Amino acid sequence: ELRAEGKVAITAARDALLGAASKVIVDGDGVAESTSEATFSAGGHTTVAGEVTTLNSVTITAADDITLTGRVTATHLIEAIAGTDGSGSITGDIYTALTTFASQINLSAGILSGDITLEGSTISESATTGTIRLQALGGSVSQTGVIATTHQLTVRAAHGVVTTTAASVLDVQNSVSGDITLFNVGDASVVGALSNPGGKISVTNLGALGVETIAAAGDISLETTGALTVADDALISGGVLTIDAPIGSLNLHTQVSGIVLTTRRQGDVVIDNRGTGTLDLRAAIANGSLNVTTAGSLTATRVVSLTNADANDIRLQAAGALQIGWVSAGEYAEIGRAHV
Repeated sequence: ELRAEGKVAITAARDALLGAASKVIVDGDGVAESTSEATFSAGGHTTVAGEVTTLNSVTITAADDITLTGRVTATHLIEAIAGTDGSGSITGDIYTALTTFASQINLSAGILSGDITLEGSTISESATTGTIRLQALGGSVSQTGVIATTHQLTVRAAHGVVTTTAASVLDVQNSVSGDITLFNVGDASVVGALSNPGGKISVTNLGALGVETIAAAGDISLETTGALTVADDALISGGVLTIDAPIGSLNLHTQVSGIVLTTRRQGDVVIDNRGTGTLDLRAAIANGSLNVTTAGSLTATRVVSLTNADANDIRLQAAGALQIGWVSAGEYAEIGRAHV
């Protein structure tokens, strides 16, 4: 056990190892909280398998990889930076626990290559405005098995993102290849553009979800157990857009090749598709009207109004060809009307 009041700095020219039985405690007794720090740095690989506790911050750096298999606790900041020479990954397992109470947790892999892989790791930032930031500009981010808790999750990756969180704010972008798969617990909002020019985007949220611009090279799936809201004039662009949410009214601006939509509450749906290709439409509207316009052709594969009501019209307009598969605007013609 190593105990200190102020700062602890451990530096190795090659590899650095804090063993599983080791403890580093910087309790700040008699000094300002802001000076209670622990730093670990290596010219090779850094492994933290023991226990580190400080009142202020813990900083871990390595020219190569960082392995986190211990418990790291700090009041304000935990920061791990791998690949300071350009290439390096960060890995954690079921024994990893990263905990802060008042600010942020930042994990960053090498800018040229390197992944962040946290399998079953416990990550928690409990401040009301706290942030967990995961950055792998040359690789992928995978955080699975245990729900990471924070106010805001910020992720930047090049080759795919998988996260399991309880966050109020999601800020996620992937730049090159791979998919984005987000599982979140609790009401949340996506800030900025949720973008993936190299693959698909899938968001599953156990709660309400608010989204802004979404852009993907592949399909987009939005599944919520609470309300789904889309910012005014926000554009959703990609392959097939699938929405499964207990929603009624919805106003969408899209540029997609297909839409699969199911509503479960009363409300009208308006879709303005700006793509000039063929739009494949599959929709089941619980109780409301449906108005779809597209700048290209439209194939209404299966479009159904599930409640017989005079106002529950279906209106389909296409600048190109219009092909009808199955369209039902109510059981009786005098109650529901389809406009094509």
